[in-house]
Amino acid sequence: MPLSHDPDARSALMATFATAAFVAIPLYVAPALANAYIGQLHFRADQPGYVISAEMTGMGLATFPAWWWVRRIAWNRLAFAMVFVMALGAALSALATTPWTLATVRFVTGLAAGTVSIVCMSALRRTRNPNRSFGIWMLAQLAVGGLTLAALPALLGSIGVAGFFATLAVLSVVVAWPARAIASGHNQTDAPASGSTHDGTAWSGVGVAGLAAILCFYVAFGALWTYVGQMAQRAGLSSVQAGYALSLGPIGGMMGAATAGALGSRIGRILPLAFGMATFSTSVYVVWKGAGLAGYSEGSTNWPSMLTLSRFSGVISQ
Repeated sequence: MPLSHDPDARSALMATFATAAFVAIPLYVAPALANAYIGQLHFRADQPGYVISAEMTGMGLATFPAWWWVRRIAWNRLAFAMVFVMALGAALSALATTPWTLATVRFVTGLAAGTVSIVCMSALRRTRNPNRSFGIWMLAQLAVGGLTLAALPALLGSIGVAGFFATLAVLSVVVAWPARAIASGHNQTDAPASGSTHDGTAWSGVGVAGLAAILCFYVAFGALWTYVGQMAQRAGLSSVQAGYALSLGPIGGMMGAATAGALGSRIGRILPLAFGMATFSTSVYVVWKGAGLAGYSEGSTNWPSMLTLSRFSGVISQ
């Protein structure tokens, strides 16, 4: 497949959206995996957090080598290679039986997944309408994450943790081929595509503070997200009911992504962020006060709306 330098080509966009949605699956299904680690692999209650945080840490650390490869290596070829690393990581994860072994494997897998995510975001930033591209990117991730989260508790009961990771390994090999169609951006300047509203990236105190705030939010959200499945079971929900309730969350997230994509920067950043924080606070209150499936589902549906709006506002203000 020939390399493409046009990030707006339909094949490049579809490859980017599909690849980005796939690599995010392990993070979206973290609550179901945490339950399975405890119930099937007999981890202690605190150990799933170590495993999942190791993967998230790997994804975060992938940012640093990106400073080197972003202008030196063809993005699509790098994504193709890293998806195969993810396939190997998933295969080894299927064989792991201890939390420390699994955490080590998932950390390396997270490095590969984070690299692929950066490739996808870099390619989308060069499109003619980055706001719309990032909005569709979020919609794709949330749709795939929600469907997987809804089905995973029952699936884990049938095939187990090892079966899930084996399936993920096979799917990684399948996804590697379309990943080669992602626009190649190496050897280009940092200037976005023609027609983009971006003039380049400039450092500022406000920008750094905003990035730090987003980082703090993701650390807090990731720590809590891992255990919401356990919280749901403590509230009296079965693992299948918890998966159903949590899968409703991406519906709110999709609404948030669509709204942010439609608004662009027309109303600034403050109002969307204020709305997102208010929605987030409401969801926390509903989950705290609401017992059973109805209350948990309502709070879960509101929660990712805030996540999406705050995330999107940070991306489009870069």
